[in-house]
Amino acid sequence: MPADQEERLDCRDAILVAVRAAGPGVLGRTTLQKILYLAKIKRLVDAEYSAHYYGPYSEEVFGCSQSLAASGFVEERVHRLPGLPRLGLSQDEANERTRYAYEATEDGKSAAEDLLRTSTAAQHLQDLIGICKGLHVLDLRTLAGATKVHYVLHHQHELMTAEEIRMRAKDFGWRLNSDEVTRVATLLVKLGFATSQQVPKSDDLEELLEDD
Repeated sequence: MPADQEERLDCRDAILVAVRAAGPGVLGRTTLQKILYLAKIKRLVDAEYSAHYYGPYSEEVFGCSQSLAASGFVEERVHRLPGLPRLGLSQDEANERTRYAYEATEDGKSAAEDLLRTSTAAQHLQDLIGICKGLHVLDLRTLAGATKVHYVLHHQHELMTAEEIRMRAKDFGWRLNSDEVTRVATLLVKLGFATSQQVPKSDDLEELLEDD
């Protein structure tokens, strides 16, 4: 994807393309936030992000996803973990034990397909999601870890060890272990969000890069 990409999607259009490209039930509230954060870094979507409990978070993305659900372009399904108590949970605890899954309705699919026919940014976003699917990294834990590490690196503007990234992440209220930092940093290189010089070295980094 060109770094100087001029065309950018607004949040509503980006969500429609992302949900359609990922497939039914793949993206939820948090994974949608993370994939659009990566799209923002690629300059494919306009959205403001700040540090949040689960990593970089955009109120705009959340608001647009709720608007699309209310207007019938996407369906948001709620899944609760088995044995979840009905009473006595704080809101944060309830959110932790609740999973959301998005699916495009027929209107949503049609709108997304129109965008994919006419928008280069939409096509690039679809490509990004396709790469993530191919690497099997569209899960909550991996995307949350990868976006947290990228957020730290982006705001620090210097080379850091895995331990330094872990400690800086604590300043944002994020708990990462050094092995996880190294693993997701390697993924960032694979996806083109960092260079091998910017991230902590891992034993499989060279092997991973040679797979390209």
